[in-house]
Amino acid sequence: MGQILKLFVMMVAAVALATPVCGAAAGYPSKPIDLVVPWAAGGTSDLTARGLAKALEPILGQPVIVTNVVGASGAVGHNKVKGSAPDGHTILFSSISFLSGYYLGQFPFTWQEFDPLAMLTDEAVVVVVNGNSPIKNMKELMAEMKAKSGQLSWAFAGTGNSTHLVAEGVRMATGTEFRGVPYDGGSQTRTAILGGHVDAATMTGGEAWTQAQAGKLRILASSLPKKSPSLPGIPPLKEEGVNFQFVLWKNLYLPKNSPEAVKDKLGGAIAKAVKDPEFVKLMDSIRSDVDFEGPKEFAKTLADEDKSVKELLTKMNLVKGK
Repeated sequence: MGQILKLFVMMVAAVALATPVCGAAAGYPSKPIDLVVPWAAGGTSDLTARGLAKALEPILGQPVIVTNVVGASGAVGHNKVKGSAPDGHTILFSSISFLSGYYLGQFPFTWQEFDPLAMLTDEAVVVVVNGNSPIKNMKELMAEMKAKSGQLSWAFAGTGNSTHLVAEGVRMATGTEFRGVPYDGGSQTRTAILGGHVDAATMTGGEAWTQAQAGKLRILASSLPKKSPSLPGIPPLKEEGVNFQFVLWKNLYLPKNSPEAVKDKLGGAIAKAVKDPEFVKLMDSIRSDVDFEGPKEFAKTLADEDKSVKELLTKMNLVKGK
């Protein structure tokens, strides 16, 4: 009898331990979900988050509310999610800038202090010149930069920003020099190149596309590793003889130690949401490619990309004692 009683107690304990996780998944979500965007409204991150929220709501059966929590280059919003309950009701919308932000000293924490949830989209950074520029392609731009070493001005959206990383990547890959001109954001960068105040610039494909279609800007190349259907006719840097690539991806995280069952349920919902025709149409309008990865695959991608970002920033002498 003693052995039977012991076995019974062990079975009851096992069920009790398993019930919270299974119950959390079965009853999840039990209230509206807060999708935190750590940057201002109106940018491509905000638009992507709002499109995703709209697609997720009918799948999850709860409102998905986008909250813009800005400040300190995104650190404030990231920190809000970091301190939230790990129950799946608070989700962080982030990007590759999470990785660079840590090495730049902007974030006091790393992505390992969160639970990776999903990769969402890929976005290109493009090299542009004014539509009236005599420079027609990357080869001509490189030739001009070599002939006038350090004299050509190149605009980007802030030190350590993805547009800065691509500009520096091009410089290092080609052995050329330019005079960097950092601005506070993509819209100011675009204004500068449209006004002829700088010779070249890097910005996201979405920021450049409309003006390029109107002939006011000329896109010379994309930072993506291969041609993208969202940027028809635009060659990747590697096709133009520049051995450098960079993908500006957007992604999602949960607070650390979120239940596996909740992550799986959310991951499945997001996988469906990114196929929603309205979401796909929105991504096409901002020149982003849907590129979904679930929690486990995304975690592997993060580990690889983290090494690449640190290596690039180290070469740029921008790593702050990490």
